[in-house]
Amino acid sequence: MEMLVGGAHVDRIASALGVHPRTVNRRLEDLKRKANATTLFQLGAYASRHWLN
Repeated sequence: MEMLVGGAHVDRIASALGVHPRTVNRRLEDLKRKANATTLFQLGAYASRHWLN
């Protein structure tokens, strides 16, 4: 989440974590559902208010 909020793209996040971009996309979709967000921007805004310190 910190990388996403920092502006990193899915490919960069996947590379840094050593996983496939599809894995990152699946995790982001799960997080969007939990945050009731429809876009990555909304997810980032929610995460910065509720999940990140």
